[in-house]
Amino acid sequence: MPRTFGRQYPYEQLPKYPHMGPEDAAIWSIFIANNPSVFSSVFYDVRIGKGVTTGIPATDPIAADFQQLTQKRIDVVAQGKNTLWIIEIKPRASVIAIGQATAYLELFSETYNIHTAIQAAVITDMPDTDILNVANTLGVTILYALTNNIKQLGN
Repeated sequence: MPRTFGRQYPYEQLPKYPHMGPEDAAIWSIFIANNPSVFSSVFYDVRIGKGVTTGIPATDPIAADFQQLTQKRIDVVAQGKNTLWIIEIKPRASVIAIGQATAYLELFSETYNIHTAIQAAVITDMPDTDILNVANTLGVTILYALTNNIKQLGN
């Protein structure tokens, strides 16, 4: 995986995950505990998209900082056996999570020009059952933190 994703971490539980709130971190830790060998490595808080430009000359450090702050951020990019997984972690996942996962997949492809299999996923403690068919139609995998998902991932 390119270094431009940010810092690469081993796929294991950490005391704290970069830029991840406590609810998301708890779900992610449970997922790792229940699926200890599904990914080989991960990147956290991966910036995608162009962000917002201010009209200030690009050489101004404030303009560059603002643009970086307004970029979208993927919770986790995980390396599977043959697939990169774009993962949104969301408690009580709803249509918002599906929208984020779908948009992040597209923006990730545009930002990094990756030529390998990429899959969008939402990891949750409890999805809104109304989103399951929608996620399937849009190609987003819903993963439950509380179960072993290795067979479902098939990566």
